[in-house]
Amino acid sequence: MRVRPAQFARMCEVSKQAVSDWIKRGVVSLGPDGLLDPVTASRQVFERTDPARLRARVFKGLAKDVPELREQVRELRDALKQALAERDQLAAERESLAAALNESMRLRMHNDEIETRLHDLLAGIADQWPALASSAEAGNLPDDLDRLSCRLFRRFSDADMAETFGDDESSDLDSLDYLAELENSPPLDERAPD
Repeated sequence: MRVRPAQFARMCEVSKQAVSDWIKRGVVSLGPDGLLDPVTASRQVFERTDPARLRARVFKGLAKDVPELREQVRELRDALKQALAERDQLAAERESLAAALNESMRLRMHNDEIETRLHDLLAGIADQWPALASSAEAGNLPDDLDRLSCRLFRRFSDADMAETFGDDESSDLDSLDYLAELENSPPLDERAPD
């Protein structure tokens, strides 16, 4: 519903001159048809004037609450800014915790892999003990332990083994066959005792 300025003056119980003055000062905006929307015009009066100085009885009761409401709006805006800052801080902390969790999981999986490889190496040493004993008597123990470590712990491929150790046939260890056998056997704690 749109009204003429004179009708708005009667609604607000102010003079026509007061409404004309509001229009001239830009307190209230007229539409292109020269009419006012009373709801919008009332809001403009409150936003663009000091509510304590309004003489209109319609606005007097509302004017009492305006300073208090403006203070509440200011407090709510401050609380919103603080909440947004806390949200951003929590988001950053969440990202940091997610990164730490991912790193922890990666390290844990790495530790599990190391445990498995050490288990395989120790099982290999136990199973190859007679060959390692004769290797120690021949003076080749460090080299043979290195071979066993490369194959069972470091998981060298056949090509890596050939590149690292060349065609050295001096070892008594049969780690290539042993690795294939180890990969197809149950874990050491599940094997039947000899």
